[in-house]
Amino acid sequence: MRKAIILLLTLVLTILPVLSVSAESNTEELDSQAIAERFDEINSKYELNEKFSEEDAEFVKKYAIPAQPSQSSQSEVSINSFWDGNTKFTLAGYGKVGQNSYVKTVGFIEVQLGLVSGSMNFSMTSNDVNKIYHNTFTNEVKIAAYGVVGSDGIGLTLDRTYTNTLNNANYNKYLDTDSYLANMAYYQVSASVKVKDTGLTTFVPITMTKE
Repeated sequence: MRKAIILLLTLVLTILPVLSVSAESNTEELDSQAIAERFDEINSKYELNEKFSEEDAEFVKKYAIPAQPSQSSQSEVSINSFWDGNTKFTLAGYGKVGQNSYVKTVGFIEVQLGLVSGSMNFSMTSNDVNKIYHNTFTNEVKIAAYGVVGSDGIGLTLDRTYTNTLNNANYNKYLDTDSYLANMAYYQVSASVKVKDTGLTTFVPITMTKE
């Protein structure tokens, strides 16, 4: 009997650390780059107005930006999410893209929401601080919207990408504006900079901050 108790205690003490690690992994917060990558993965899996899986719908509810304040209470909204009708995000980025080559990015994305329509305008400027030319220099902005699908589901209702690629450049300034009609309960925007040279492709990390 004593041996059985000792064996049981040993088994419990062995399992507890595993359970602890699992719990920590399930509650781990993602950084902005990981969030953007996960949204890209989700968006690529579905057609417009196709119902998301429960797991993907929960990710949208947690990390996307609610289009209406009533969509989620403050406790349910990620600190990465914001709402105030018209929202402006400041863009800032800086990274090494090669030997003695660094790229700096500044700009903004502004989203204006209506009842069933909206608009977006952005300005994004990237430049090599040492004025080194690169094979290709790409600025990219994305917006996606998520709305009610069926009686109780969530799906992708808008998915647009704006890309400006320059060849043999050390500077890229990209401005654009667009409007849309979409069933929108949540939305998500992101920006990226890609610099490509022979044998090397580098993404410059971009931070988005609500003004």
